Amino acid sequence: FARLVPSTGGTVVACIRRENPVVVLVDVRTGEVRSTSIQPARMLVPLCFVDDHQGFLVYRSEAQKPGMGEFVLLALDGSFQPVRGQPEPFLDALDQPLQSAAGNDFWVAVPTNAEETQIGTIDRSTLEFKSRATFPHLQLSSSQIWVDETAGTVYATSGGDLLSLPIAQAGP
Repeated sequence: FARLVPSTGGTVVACIRRENPVVVLVDVRTGEVRSTSIQPARMLVPLCFVDDHQGFLVYRSEAQKPGMGEFVLLALDGSFQPVRGQPEPFLDALDQPLQSAAGNDFWVAVPTNAEETQIGTIDRSTLEFKSRATFPHLQLSSSQIWVDETAGTVYATSGGDLLSLPIAQAGP
């Protein structure tokens, strides 16, 4: 097994069974391994548990690299459905964990096009993104930023430089 992601409360874990590879659900209390209806793919990654949907956010792609696939919500019964919200920032967690923000949020960078990046928070329960600042002429990922909420500053690495960028200090 690989890439274990627990449900809230830790009673069920979504993970990859290495042969195939396929996503399975493991009942931690009984040890039962349940198959899911998600088809095998070259890239299958459970990312997090989404409380509001009582399911796991899973990325599935036939391509070798992120960005070319689809996101699905895997229910505790093994069925899945398309995702509502903005789940793309959770792919950055493959490089390093997302930085926690207040409440159930994480700080993320969302490139909107080739010329700007929005920095804001994403709610892990609803997958709702709230933009806090937009930086033109920068392409950043969440693994390139760190936010000091108290100072109202985003630190970002870009082109070998460390940037200090202002961000609104309104509550997340």
